[in-house]
Order: sequence, then C-alpha cells, then structure tokens
Amino acid sequence: MITVRRGAFETVGLFDSGIRWGQDWDMWIRIVSIYEVAILPFPVIVYRIHPTNHSYTKRRQVMESYLNISRRAIRASRPLWLRPLLLIRAWSRFAHEMALDAKENEKFRLRQIGYSLIALILYPWDKGRDKINTLIHSILGAETYKNTKRLFRSLFRARG
Repeated sequence: MITVRRGAFETVGLFDSGIRWGQDWDMWIRIVSIYEVAILPFPVIVYRIHPTNHSYTKRRQVMESYLNISRRAIRASRPLWLRPLLLIRAWSRFAHEMALDAKENEKFRLRQIGYSLIALILYPWDKGRDKINTLIHSILGAETYKNTKRLFRSLFRARG
C-alpha cells in the first residue's frame, strides 16, 4: 500500500508525460527529495516481467530512460563532489543491464563482452560478483560457462 498526501503531488507535480518509461520512478525521486518516507521491511507489491510486456521487449529503451532519469536526479543532488561517482555508478548499472539483455538474447557476443567489461571497470562495488559472472559468461559462452561451473562445483564437493 502506498499513501501520499495530495499536497505532495501539488508540490512535486504528477507524472512527467515526456518520459516514456520510468514515470513513477521519476515521481518517487522527486517526492523523496523533499519529503520523509518510510521503507517497509517486506514487499508490498509484486512486479511481473514476462516476454510480452514492454519492460521486457523494449529493455534497451527502458534502461536508457532509467539512465536519463538517474542523470537528471544526480544533477540535482548534493553534495556536488558526489555527482561524478553517482554518474559512474549509473553508467555501470546501465552497461550491466545491456550485457544481461545481450546474454538473454544470445546475440551480440562482442557487445555482451564490451558491456560486461565496462560495467565491471566503471563501478565494481555494486553487484560486483554478478558483473564478474556476466563477464565470464560473455567470454566463455553459455555452454562452456555452464560446464565450467559444473566442473568447479564437483571439485569443491569432492574436497568436502
């Protein structure tokens, strides 16, 4: 359940109709930049992603929109010295999502490797293990990655 006072919308505005994807995210960023919010320790909504919804089929456009929303919020953030770090982190996140998209489509292996490498180099501290796995998967390919992972698991089990 989400409850927001009407006055909050009067202050920050409603959805930005110029944003195709992530309008709600942009609005929440504007709300939390002014108002105090509470974070619940449990999920209150479930978001389904399936092969026919736009968030899945238009993943690149969605991620570009999220990156633009992030950049706009970062430009407004304080302190100023933190902005470059936040921008690098946002670009790293975008690159990682693009690598995952290429991996799911099993196409564009060089693009997958490039995005994976960029994501890891730019900001390895956020989801670093996932980024390393994505890069290794990109380099080895799906089948070799799966077989290598299976081999390492059996070796570690044998050691006991």
